[in-house]
Amino acid sequence: MQFLQPALLWGTLAIAIPIALHFWHQKKGKVIAWAATRFLFEKNQQSRRGLRLDQLLLLALRCLVVLTLVFLLSEPLFNSKSGAGTLQKIHLVQPDDFVVNNYRFELEKARRDGEEMYWLTPTTPAADELKVPLAERSAWNTVLLQKSLNQIAREGAELHLYIKNERLPNPLPFIQTPAKFRLHAVVDTLGKSIRNYRLVTDNQKLYVNASNRLATDSDDPAVTFAAQPIAEGTLRATIDLKNPLERKTAAAALRAFGEVYNLEIEVAEKENMARPSYVVVTETKPAAPQPATLYLVTNQAGMSAYPNVVYFPEKLTPQASSLVADGQLPKWLGEQLLDHWKIKGNPTPMSAAEWQTLFTPATRMAGNFSASTQQIIFILLLILVILERIVALTRNA
Repeated sequence: MQFLQPALLWGTLAIAIPIALHFWHQKKGKVIAWAATRFLFEKNQQSRRGLRLDQLLLLALRCLVVLTLVFLLSEPLFNSKSGAGTLQKIHLVQPDDFVVNNYRFELEKARRDGEEMYWLTPTTPAADELKVPLAERSAWNTVLLQKSLNQIAREGAELHLYIKNERLPNPLPFIQTPAKFRLHAVVDTLGKSIRNYRLVTDNQKLYVNASNRLATDSDDPAVTFAAQPIAEGTLRATIDLKNPLERKTAAAALRAFGEVYNLEIEVAEKENMARPSYVVVTETKPAAPQPATLYLVTNQAGMSAYPNVVYFPEKLTPQASSLVADGQLPKWLGEQLLDHWKIKGNPTPMSAAEWQTLFTPATRMAGNFSASTQQIIFILLLILVILERIVALTRNA
């Protein structure tokens, strides 16, 4: 059993109040001769002092009223033991070959036992096989993880999360998890020195070098490149903005980034379905985002479960955006492109304390069960109050 408001349990000390009043009531009063009170009936006065059975019952009822009230305000939550003693397990796996291979034994055992298994993607599909499908190979963020947890969590089930231990941008300060939650985070030591890259002009590689700096070079003996480039050729961009000044600003920022790193950029105002764009700057939220396209939604605040949809809460004007006024928009756009292409340096793993701070058990996920418990305790409190009043009135106490 747990309490959602455990600090209110200190209110149990309030039972000292009815106990103190009980003993004060037992104190023998001082008789004062006053002729005007002669007409009072003797039966309305207590015939004797000391402990009596009816007073002890009344004291017990009043103490129970106080304790029940404190118990009600503390919001108790009982652990469900449904399933005849069996614990249901749900597995959420990052669609990454290294993660799957590292935990293959545990995942294979879960499949044999018939336990639920899902991929950590925006659609959270069932992982019928441990072979990571190409369509599901995407990065994750805290918004996506929280959405997936909310979709697959079950009351009383134990959720296992399998992810790669790396530091990622966290748009959420914390992630609410079920009460029964286990994290399996593995550090990718094998792929630490492997660099993703994009081919730019003259078959040069755009990558992050050993000093964690963005560079363009045909070869670098200090790093190990991936077998295939993330992308190559001209970067097609669509700028779907109503304001001509914003369109001009976005196009200039993209071209500035391309000039610095020898990246050819083709800008259009309307997307050609025959030649889809790799970057779309728009003011409207995409209805069906394409995994290979980066969407930059301006003048809207929000967080997306899709890693390739980024919200920018300001207009692309010097008056509305400090990035535009300070000339930092090309740098920001470049960072979003690099994150989308997964071009990054050595991953920095998170510590156990950081993971513990990020994940917060959401005990209120069993809210319906807690509400029914509260109703039962409230009814019990009403019964105790009624009994206390009946005893107090009938015993003239």
